[in-house]
Amino acid sequence: MTIVQAANENQPERVTRTDLEMRLGAVGGRGALLTQDESGMDLALKADAFYVETESEAVSNEGSTTGVASRARLALEGSRSFDMGDGGVVTPGLELGLRHDGVDAETGTGVELGGRIAYENAATGLSVEARVLAPDGECEAGKSLQGELGYGLSMFGDRFTGTPYVGFGLSDGDGLDFRLGWWLTSTLEGDPGFEVNLDATRLEPANNAAPEYGVMLRAAIRCDCGRVPACAATC
Repeated sequence: MTIVQAANENQPERVTRTDLEMRLGAVGGRGALLTQDESGMDLALKADAFYVETESEAVSNEGSTTGVASRARLALEGSRSFDMGDGGVVTPGLELGLRHDGVDAETGTGVELGGRIAYENAATGLSVEARVLAPDGECEAGKSLQGELGYGLSMFGDRFTGTPYVGFGLSDGDGLDFRLGWWLTSTLEGDPGFEVNLDATRLEPANNAAPEYGVMLRAAIRCDCGRVPACAATC
């Protein structure tokens, strides 16, 4: 971490550098209560929690600084699909949950309410989804716009689908970002799920600061875990 204190009448510019350490633990799970095959709707219970601790080393006469944050959530989500008759399927959904934030960040317990509606047409390959999440309590409204364009290609003897894509995001708080990447997913029948994603990003912050660049490689394998409908390992 580098901290730059601007020069003034009493002192020249001062630059302080120190090492940072971060420790993070997270766990989550999701279990199906009802499925469309049984009742015409999906109903699931999910939970997740994390704990993160960040520490800076001591600098000059100042001691080390430690900050911690935690969150735990329990939510019930439901959705139902409706056949539109033209090959398209519309799926509205609703989520209601309890959330607790603690330690050095904002603390307290509240309610989260979320909704989504999705449209998918297997014949044309078109899919559109819109979501909203509203935390309990006061919040300041913000504007955001997300867009992504990709095209799936059959690979490795129709065993995988490779999807090159480009995307962008625009929001009041973060600024403008551009994404360029590639998805590789398994298409084998009965395969619980395998995917690899390589993503490159460029962010132009809303405060007109210098652009930021990033590269992320993500892999996930989902497997049948007996009592648990699905489990995933991500790096």
